[in-house]
Amino acid sequence: FTIGSIFNNDLKGIVYLMGLILAIGIIIIISSGIKQWLPVISNEDPICKIVSFGSSEFSQIPVGSSIIIFTFIYLLSNMIYVGNDEGTNLVKYNWPTVLFFSILILADWYNNTNIGNKVNKWINAEYKELPYCYDWKTNGIAYLAGGLLGWAWLAIISSTKTPELLYFGKYKNNEKCEKVSETQYKCKVFRNGKELVN
Repeated sequence: FTIGSIFNNDLKGIVYLMGLILAIGIIIIISSGIKQWLPVISNEDPICKIVSFGSSEFSQIPVGSSIIIFTFIYLLSNMIYVGNDEGTNLVKYNWPTVLFFSILILADWYNNTNIGNKVNKWINAEYKELPYCYDWKTNGIAYLAGGLLGWAWLAIISSTKTPELLYFGKYKNNEKCEKVSETQYKCKVFRNGKELVN
C-alpha cells in the first residue's frame, strides 16, 4: 500500500498505514485490558511468535489476524461506500481482492486456532492434535476488533470530505473502464431541414 502511494504520488497507502498502526495500538491496549478473561494457550511453538508478533510479549490477541481483517474490512467498506455514492458495484469489479482476503481469513482461522484440530478430529477420530496458537474465541475477538477499527477508519477518512484519500477514490467525470456493451441507437435523419421518414 505504501509503495503504491509513493509510485502513484498520492496519500492513499500512507492513510491506510496510519490507520493500521493506530488499530494495532488500540488492539494491544484492548488485549492488556481483557487479558485475564482470555484462555491461556501454553504453546511455545516458534511459529506462533513469528505469525503473531510475539503473542506473549505484545498481545494476547493475535495482531496478525487483526491486520488481515482490518485491511479487508477497510477495503470492502471503501468499495461499498464509493460504489453506493456513484451507483456502481465496485465489489463486482474487485472480486479478486474480496476472494483473496476471504481465503486468507479462512486459512488464518483454520491454522491459527484450535478449529483446525476440531475439524480434523471430526473427519478422522484418530487424528493427533497439532499445537495451535490461539483459541477460536480469542481469534474471534481479534477479528471483531480489527473489523470494527477498519470500518471506523474508513468512516473517519470519508468524513473529511477528501475523496482522494480513500483507497478506492471517487471517479471524476465518470471516468472508469468497463467492457464495451452492444447498444442500439435510434437516429433521425434530416435533409434541407426536414426529417426524412422511412
